[in-house]
Amino acid sequence: MKLTRLLPLALLVAGGPAFGRTWTNDEGQTLEADFVRLRGPTVYLRGEDKKLVPAPLNRLSEADQQWVERYKELSGPREWATGGEPVRGRFELVREDGVSVSGAGDPVVVPFAKLSPADWQHVEAYHTHLERDLPDGFAAKRREAKAAEPPENAPEREWTDARGRKITALYGGAKGKAALLWIQGKRYEYPLAKLSPDDRRWVAQQCLQQLMADLRGGVSAATSIGTTVAARPPGLEAGVPPGESEGEFRGEPGGGEYGAAPIE
Repeated sequence: MKLTRLLPLALLVAGGPAFGRTWTNDEGQTLEADFVRLRGPTVYLRGEDKKLVPAPLNRLSEADQQWVERYKELSGPREWATGGEPVRGRFELVREDGVSVSGAGDPVVVPFAKLSPADWQHVEAYHTHLERDLPDGFAAKRREAKAAEPPENAPEREWTDARGRKITALYGGAKGKAALLWIQGKRYEYPLAKLSPDDRRWVAQQCLQQLMADLRGGVSAATSIGTTVAARPPGLEAGVPPGESEGEFRGEPGGGEYGAAPIE
């Protein structure tokens, strides 16, 4: 790849090297070099001789230009979940206590517990694109976060408690005698006995469908049936519709044995 005259510095989009990449220009010449940064229309690379090589973006191959465009997307500003008002900024780095994001002011550290599924995916995609290893401990934090996320394709529906109060939530399965509901990214274990009869019947149908899917998938009948029976709403084991129970949507996530979802 031919060296070009260093162009005037323009907007700094982001920095940080991506190692071991083969770059190709519009004449078919190749260069093994690290990506260092992108400034305006110029990509700066560092070859084996450690010299900085400026390469006009429009002179690179289509594949290289697509790589740079994807890098711009991943390194550009976006909204990050904080558990409250979102923070808009660029990803900087992974710290021991969270993810550092740079915005208009000082960098903000978003705790791991506050990151949304999209935030986790963004950090992983950034490192994958730049062929960087994620920091030690990140994988364990990600597993913890995934355990608290609703299942993929979790159905969203309107729920009614025994007093007629309504709320919209994602359904993530049943645990013991509670329905796992996700509201605004938070998980609640809501007692089945406090749901309306229609909701309890719906949960029972989901448990039965899961049982049949497990049996078709080769899960042992004893394991699958035991799990499903434990998750059945009271009164449904013998096919008897459950009666009315006192209860309403109140409480905080994880409070006591069951965290009931607030409706207000």
